[in-house]
Amino acid sequence: MEAFNAEAGLRIVHVPYKGSGQSVPAILAGDVPILMTSYTATASHIKTGQLTLIAVSSAKRFSKFPSVPSLSELVKDYDYTSETGIMTTAGVPGVVHQKLISIIKRVSEDAQFISKFKDTALSINFVPYPEFSEELKKGLKKYQHSLQLANIPTNAQ
Repeated sequence: MEAFNAEAGLRIVHVPYKGSGQSVPAILAGDVPILMTSYTATASHIKTGQLTLIAVSSAKRFSKFPSVPSLSELVKDYDYTSETGIMTTAGVPGVVHQKLISIIKRVSEDAQFISKFKDTALSINFVPYPEFSEELKKGLKKYQHSLQLANIPTNAQ
């Protein structure tokens, strides 16, 4: 939201919460007028009409709500989605690492598994190491840039 605020030239006051567990009840109670969080955290409230989805933060519109714009339609190149990955500790034997990758790849391509996510905003996309590591590094740079736009100090390298 801070990146959108800065890049769109808005002055929306940031009210910090420790995640959706606190911010969703705050918007439902009327404590804040707008919220940027995951669809997963708000889906039930959107379905009941308690909340209205006004935009998505991904580069493209969400297929479940094709009439809801993407913020990239308002701010060029705006794309703030989150990635979830499966990781191991350093030093896992190569044979174990390869077996895990094989299983994860097979599951992530399984139609029955993918269908379980059809009512969510999650998309299943297998990205093997080291490509996933590079994506995470790019994401970190993007979020560091957002913090700079919002004049929020960071000590991340």
